[in-house]
Amino acid sequence: MHGGHPLNKGVRLFLFYPHLMAKSKKKDANPQSFPVVKRDDVPGVRSAIQKDEAASALQDFIRQYVGTTYPSNTPGSGVFLNTNDRVFLTQYYMELYGYDLYEEVEKDPHIAGVLDSLKLAIAGLDRDIVVPPDASPREQAICEWVKKTIGKIPAFNQDILDLNDAIGKGFAVSEIIWGIDPDGYVVPIEIMSRPQRRFQFDAVTRNLKVRTITNAYYGDPVPDRKFILHRASKKWENPFGDAIDQKVYWTWFFKRQVTKFFMQYLENSAAPVPVVVHPDSADKELKAEAEQIASSIRNGSYGRMPESFKIEWAQANGASSVGAVYESAMRFLDAQATKCILGQELTTEASGASGSGSKALGDVHLSTLWDRIKYYAAASDETLSQSLIKWMVDYNFSNVVNYPRLESDLSEPTDVKMLSGVVKDLKDAGYTVSQEWIEENFGIELADVQPPDVPKTTDETGKTPTPKGNNA
Repeated sequence: MHGGHPLNKGVRLFLFYPHLMAKSKKKDANPQSFPVVKRDDVPGVRSAIQKDEAASALQDFIRQYVGTTYPSNTPGSGVFLNTNDRVFLTQYYMELYGYDLYEEVEKDPHIAGVLDSLKLAIAGLDRDIVVPPDASPREQAICEWVKKTIGKIPAFNQDILDLNDAIGKGFAVSEIIWGIDPDGYVVPIEIMSRPQRRFQFDAVTRNLKVRTITNAYYGDPVPDRKFILHRASKKWENPFGDAIDQKVYWTWFFKRQVTKFFMQYLENSAAPVPVVVHPDSADKELKAEAEQIASSIRNGSYGRMPESFKIEWAQANGASSVGAVYESAMRFLDAQATKCILGQELTTEASGASGSGSKALGDVHLSTLWDRIKYYAAASDETLSQSLIKWMVDYNFSNVVNYPRLESDLSEPTDVKMLSGVVKDLKDAGYTVSQEWIEENFGIELADVQPPDVPKTTDETGKTPTPKGNNA
């Protein structure tokens, strides 16, 4: 005889043979059967809750901050080092480094076009300000006030576009200029985008700090409810966000080098290069005259050489045209940047880096782009809901539980051509589609259906035949 199991029979059946308990699970589906009870009967449970971080950056064996960590968020306290971004820490181009270098990267025509298309798609989405369905009439009225007030902010779509500068640089900061409207409410008068280089992050709280003339490195704590901070971050611990510019930097850098060599090639190969041949015994004056003659023939490449000299060009067997090689390299680098930013490339180029593409593959790439648009749009909506909108409410109203929220319309664009085919196939199969459904999905308003005109026919004599059964 086996010893008694510490679990009762019902629990054992559920754990080891769940399919035998399927019926009983359905019977107990009512949540009222399982009331939530506080664990007051177990001493010490609440006191044992771990409320502090156990593996924070401050405890990392690789130090990620400079300065002191106490007191936090005060002038002179510690700030994070952007150790996750090696480009930010080690690279410079001419006199540019850090976020100024990233600004230069985003001036590349291709990268600018791809980034702008993503940010403009986000900023151009339809938006609304909503509250949960269970909001009180007062909270619904507050929501309408927020909606009306934000509608008065100049170029609010531009402010959303500015906040999505975080996609390229990791984070973005905008400053709110508050004011009092004629009704006595505290309202945002203007929202101003600020460059990333003016800010630091506290090593303990991750709060924003502004670098000033008197405290240029560590920065000073920012005023409360003053700055909107938006991060594009995959890791909570990195306050600087996940900068796409870091990832496309090397494609940008190599493209600049390839472009420089390509331009040199075009200068030397686009037109004949004049070379003045002089005698081997020519003196310095004659050589200088030869160079002057060559330079006067063409602005660009020219040369001189002794008459006994000969120039030969060596080229690898099977090598393509030099110009085609440069063009292919630049196309490849552009494609890598596009895939990094958008996750695909066929929505930007007519074909991929291989020079080919298809409609089916293009549809897949469009879906990938839309996934990114939805992610970044939802992130910026959350930032504005938790900062600007919440601060507007807190400045003017008390005892609010259901705060208004900014929500973008993240429904995917309708493929009208595809839906038309679906409607036709349903009709051919004998089904009918309601007028309301068509109007909603096609975005058009249908008028009443007019009966088709019956064409008049004539017989051999050119007269309209009299219908049968008509004795008139």
